[in-house]
Amino acid sequence: MGRSRCCVGGCSNVPGNGISLHTFPKEEKLRKQWIRSIQMTGSECSRAGWQGPSKNGSANAQLVCSEHFELTMFTMTTRTKWSLGLAYRTALKDEAIPTFFGDKIRKSNLDQVQARPVVRKREVRRILSDYNQKGQVDKSTAVTYTDAVPDLSPVNLGDMTANPPSTEFPVDAAELDMDMELDNSKRTVMQASCACPKCCVTTAVRGTQVNRRPPPIKRKTKGTETLLEHHITYSTSSTQCCDSDIADEKSLTPACLEVPPAPHLLAFPLPAPVLASTPARKKGRVVVESTLNKSFMADVHKQRKFLVFEDNLLELFNRCEMCHLPTKGKVCNVQGSAMAIKQVCECGHTRRWESQPKVRGVPAGNILLSAGILFSGCSPSKVLRIFDFINVLSISLSTFFSHQRTVLWPAIERVWTKCNDQLISVLLDREEELVVAGDGRSDSPGHSAKFGVYSMIDMHTGRVVAIELVQRATDSLRRCGLSLAEIITDRHLQIQKWIRENLPGTVHSFDVWHIGKAVKKKLLALSKEKDCNIVCKWMKSITNHLYWSAASSQGEEGSMIAAKWTSVVNHVQDIHTGHGDLYQQCTHGPLEPREWLKKGSKAAAKMEDILLNKRLCKDIKNLSTGFQTSTLESFHSVINHFAPKMTAYSFHGQMCRQYLAALHFNENVQRGKKISKNGKFNLKIVFPKYKDDFSVKFVNDEMTFGYVKELLDMCIEICGEKNKMSTPAPPPLTSGKRKPTKVEVTRCLGKNKRLKY
Repeated sequence: MGRSRCCVGGCSNVPGNGISLHTFPKEEKLRKQWIRSIQMTGSECSRAGWQGPSKNGSANAQLVCSEHFELTMFTMTTRTKWSLGLAYRTALKDEAIPTFFGDKIRKSNLDQVQARPVVRKREVRRILSDYNQKGQVDKSTAVTYTDAVPDLSPVNLGDMTANPPSTEFPVDAAELDMDMELDNSKRTVMQASCACPKCCVTTAVRGTQVNRRPPPIKRKTKGTETLLEHHITYSTSSTQCCDSDIADEKSLTPACLEVPPAPHLLAFPLPAPVLASTPARKKGRVVVESTLNKSFMADVHKQRKFLVFEDNLLELFNRCEMCHLPTKGKVCNVQGSAMAIKQVCECGHTRRWESQPKVRGVPAGNILLSAGILFSGCSPSKVLRIFDFINVLSISLSTFFSHQRTVLWPAIERVWTKCNDQLISVLLDREEELVVAGDGRSDSPGHSAKFGVYSMIDMHTGRVVAIELVQRATDSLRRCGLSLAEIITDRHLQIQKWIRENLPGTVHSFDVWHIGKAVKKKLLALSKEKDCNIVCKWMKSITNHLYWSAASSQGEEGSMIAAKWTSVVNHVQDIHTGHGDLYQQCTHGPLEPREWLKKGSKAAAKMEDILLNKRLCKDIKNLSTGFQTSTLESFHSVINHFAPKMTAYSFHGQMCRQYLAALHFNENVQRGKKISKNGKFNLKIVFPKYKDDFSVKFVNDEMTFGYVKELLDMCIEICGEKNKMSTPAPPPLTSGKRKPTKVEVTRCLGKNKRLKY
């Protein structure tokens, strides 16, 4: 069997003399890229028809030599061993692809040939000895290894990161003798030449005193940390740098030349630098902190987040990123849902990793978690209890309330004010008269409500135009310059009086649903009496007749609505003519046989008293003939999701949850109907609890939450600022009461002791 050779066209290298052979990758996508690259090789593309290595072919057709790969395609460990002159089995990165063919093949594993290790050690000893004796270096005899230093200008910065050039340093820490003692009071000076077009001079720079073992923690060893221009930081904590050292080096070093972090690691290209803002100083060393620019802060909530287990996360820190030696990382800081991991290696390299970016010092995940809880209308205690049950680190309840008070509430108020102003401007430009429907809602069931919320909806668009925690929501509309043509409410006497006194030019109409609900409630009570069970069969027909009386009387006077309504008393007794002057007979056609009420019976007499009530007939004249408050009742059901009545909220908490409900309702109130693939509307069958039969409804499109993006953007924008609500909270209800003394509390506890069973 012949010796293995490279399969690239025009190349017949065999292993040895710094050349290694590598097999094709198993991944199909990467394997095809290798084949396409090799098909372009050979004289006149003689390998163009090559289909790749076969499973049963010879071994020569499945190997590619190392000369066809860039240095960056080899692993960090391989390049480190090459720089130290040590024998090591070469290994490619997983994503390596051959790119060097023809005249562009790489002739050496290093950018230049290094001197023999013995000669280099001898030269290092002689230079150090001359420096200790004379106090300076003889430039004529100093050994230098020069190479082009990368240009760190903003234009060439991206090229250096993508294809970092190789850089040599004259001193190799691994080649220094362990028994050789160095004087700490004197600093080693080496000669290095700069090939940068900005300088083109030979400059003396400070050298580095390097030990094989990492220095003790308390010892302040002066080494080198690369502080590149434009806030590019490449730091290793094995060497610490004081402010005075940096100032001295700036005076000795050209603008484009910086001292590399570790001499024995720079025989191969530098890894990609870490972009950071102005480095913070802590205890004499440079600490890399991840900061956010405005564009990143605006998109921080758009990034995907994952639920990661601690053991799986720490597996990513079991190797040093510099020397690839086994190491361990441990969680060094936990702040709510954010955490930091510190990794310390025997080589002295220290790495700190943070799981979340920060928005003005606040972990982004913490503020987004608080925002997600509030903006979704959930209970914070229940959501955080879920995280506690599955042992997921999250914020505390007090942190949520702090975020809510300083960031979330002001953000909601600003977004609602902005959206409401836009809606008001549209209403001002509209030519149609403004018709609104208003209704109140208590914050708790029963007669112990603390806050009352009154909301108003534009009947033409169905959008909420005003929300107040008092029953005077029209004040905000009048302040905006809007004049009300008609307002639709329930039959509350105080509301009637207030509108009559404060809005004399506004038509006040009553909602049909509220009156029908009151009539149905009285008829249901009558049907439970003796000899009156027949009334129950007529309840639905009477309610439908009320709706018909209002809907069929548009443009007519209220007396016509009342005449149509009173005709129902004769209709249920099978009398269909002679109802009155305005409405003389029923307009329906022939009817099916049914059970009629007997004239003069107990059920007919009591039903007549309910339907012909004097106040009821007066209010029916003011029924709304064109609009109903059903949209407003739908809005109240949305409020129940964001602010349930069984939970007590503060003044600002109740107000902001009302704003959230209004933002959600206004965005989704005019959703379209969902259409199937065949172009027909989707339908669904429901069984309402208020009737025995089923109902058919259209399926609406999915809800949208565009307002949440605006809220999150506002939260990120104002996070870290001192924000306050524009509307001050009223004093609590207990502010006027006297606080009991400790003696009175003890005496009260003694009186209320209960028996123990």
